[in-house]
This record gives sequence, structure tokens and C-alpha cells, in this order.
Amino acid sequence: MKKSRVLSFLLSEEHESIPISEILSILTAENIEYRLLSGSTPLVRIEIISNLNRAYEVIAKRASMVKLIVFELIFLREFDFEIFKKILKRVDLNFLQGKFFYVRIVKKGKNSIKLSSTAIEATIGEHILRRIKAHVRFKSPDYVLCGILCNNMFSFGILLKTIKRGIFLNRSPRKRPFFISSALDVFTARVMVNLAGTSSGSVILDPFAGTGGILIEAGLTDHDVLGFDVKKRVLKGCLKNLTTYIRSERIMGIVQADSLRLPLRDNCVDAIVTDPPYGRSSTTLGRSLPNIYNYFLPKARRILKPKGKLVILYPHKLSNYVEERIKQEFRVEGKHLIKVHKNLLRVLVVASKEV
Repeated sequence: MKKSRVLSFLLSEEHESIPISEILSILTAENIEYRLLSGSTPLVRIEIISNLNRAYEVIAKRASMVKLIVFELIFLREFDFEIFKKILKRVDLNFLQGKFFYVRIVKKGKNSIKLSSTAIEATIGEHILRRIKAHVRFKSPDYVLCGILCNNMFSFGILLKTIKRGIFLNRSPRKRPFFISSALDVFTARVMVNLAGTSSGSVILDPFAGTGGILIEAGLTDHDVLGFDVKKRVLKGCLKNLTTYIRSERIMGIVQADSLRLPLRDNCVDAIVTDPPYGRSSTTLGRSLPNIYNYFLPKARRILKPKGKLVILYPHKLSNYVEERIKQEFRVEGKHLIKVHKNLLRVLVVASKEV
């Protein structure tokens, strides 16, 4: 029988469906067997059937919409403090012997318990100290015991990782050496790369590379990257951005080429991840938006390897037309709506090339 463990995740609440899809795509890409136990944002619990350490490492490195990763020790579908304390007595806490720790409680959603997070933390800490000769220390502890209380569900365990947004914001478009106003935000770029479901060493192409936001995130997740753009000035800026953030050996090429022609041989890239121009601050070179997709999609299918993925972002106003065109060339696996601001809604589609 395979040994299994549960990881619980506190996810970003910016999107309802994307954060869960991102985690599952990463696990699938790395061939990690799992079972989704509960998938209601922001608390998600996943049983890792194999490669627990690998699962934690790749999600911690790649995910853009995860805030906390917890190795679960106790789970209550309906939080009851007395029941929790009884279960806690049966949990092996010998790993805390002689160590420094503290308890952290995060509340989300609607919870019936009226105790504050601080009161819950103090009570749990006292119960642990009665059993184990350990010490409370908030600065540089050996362990942080973390409980996520969300809509009365309670997941409690060892905090493995806190993922801070600042790590991503340091690469935001305006902080890069080269910037244009149509550049994609770093969180969307990273999640698009992850939704491609490709493992490290795979080749990701962005045929509308622009300032290189998608390719930067692909390179940082150990993919080899290839980019096209029709404008020489933009390509120079793109290359400058890439060499600032990723290793040069990851850059297969940044090429001046018409993205609607895709001058590559058949079946040569693992995934195409792209945000085509849509005519606001990004130029379409006088081409109509429908024509861009008419020319691009068949050629994208041609150069993708069998079962290769297309991850594409486009304006909601084109949704019906573009989705039908995608379905003519690919099998649609996922669709998400992204609200950029009140006047701009965009659609993110994940599709695969059928053999």
C-alpha cells in the first residue's frame, strides 16, 4: 500500500477557479499522483499519494496563487474546540521535543466560533506545552504550527511555506529594464505557464512575446523559452528583460518574425503560452482581431507536439468567435474569466492538441 500524506493550501481569493487549476496542473506536470480532497477556495486539501517532498517543492517554487502550504496533522469538517483538543492528545508531537515553536491561526470565510485567532493560538499552545517539553519563540522558530479555519472547516498542521507576493512584484512590468504599457501582469503570466502543465526542460513558445513577461516566468520555472515578435525594438527590450531574470542557457531564441506565420517545423514545441495583441495599447499592425486568430490557430496546432498545450488569453468580447475557432483545432480543457478592470474582461483558455 502506498504511503500517503495530506497538504493543505491557503489560496489567493482573486479568482475562484484558477488557483486550484494551477496547483493540479503543476502536480500533473511533475507526474505526482494525488487526490483532491476538498477544493473550495481559499482552503484546498490534497492527498499526495507519492513524492510528498517533490510535491511540496514544486508547488512552493512554481505556484503564483498559493499563500500557505501546510503539512496536515488534523482535519475537522466542522470545527469544535473540545473535539480538536481530544484529537490533539493522540497526535505524535515528539518532533517538538526541546524545539522552539509557535502557533498561527488564519481565519477565512464565515466561522461560527467566536474566539479570536489569538485566543485559539494561546489555547493550543498551552495544550502542547503541557505534553511536550518545548519552548515558544516567534522569531526564527524550529516549527510553526498553523491552523486554517475556513467556513468552519479546520486544517491544522506544520507550516511548510509562506509564499509572499513581493517575490513576484519585484518582477512587475514597470520594474523591468524594458516596459510597454500593454505588458501582462506577473501573476497572470506565471499562472498561464503553470496551466500549460509542462515539466522542467520543456520548450515553451510565446509567439507574441512583447516585453517577455510570459517567457520570464517560464524560464524561472526551468523551461526552455522561445519568443517571436514583429518589432525589432520590442525584441531587443524583451531580450534585455530575459537576461536580467533568467539564465542565458534557457533562452533558445528571441526572433523577429511574423507570429501569424510561425517559421518552425511541425511538432517541435511542448506548449504555446501567449497573450495576442487586442488593439488597445498593443498593436495589431492593422489586422482585424478575427483574422489574427484565423491565421494563428492552425499554425499553432501544426508546430505543437502531440498532446501539446495552448494557453491563450483574449478579450471577452471575442469569446464566442475565438472559442469556436479554438475548438476547431484543439480540445478545450479549461476556461477561466479574468477581470482586468471594470471595463475589461478577458478569457483564459487551456487547450490541447489531440493526436
